[in-house]
Amino acid sequence: MTISQTRPRARRYRVEAAVRFTAAGVAWQDGWMLEMSRSGALWETSGALPSPGDRVEFIVHLPVFGAAGNTHIRCTGHVIRTDSPGRVIASIEEYEFAKSGSPDRYQGSGGGDRGAEGSRSDPDHDEE
Repeated sequence: MTISQTRPRARRYRVEAAVRFTAAGVAWQDGWMLEMSRSGALWETSGALPSPGDRVEFIVHLPVFGAAGNTHIRCTGHVIRTDSPGRVIASIEEYEFAKSGSPDRYQGSGGGDRGAEGSRSDPDHDEE
């Protein structure tokens, strides 16, 4: 008996939201989240596609209606596959929620400074 036969597939949810991601030390890129489950995500990008197996970090920006700021979900996982046109399918191995502007955002399970060695810019910085 295989794992897929013993454990039901995670329910997928349609999520239409901005996403920023980085993989294999490449600069942060923008995309658009299409679907998420407790174990994976699907998004589109017009940027360069990461390679299957690459470790990926992505931040989903969820608007909070009637409240100041946004809620973010910061996830880490691995790229499962890429499809055209510009779709990325990735696992979610760790995640955490944070409210925009909170002093402890992005601390916890993965924690700490994720922009090590100056190779990545701040994913929340809006470039004009």
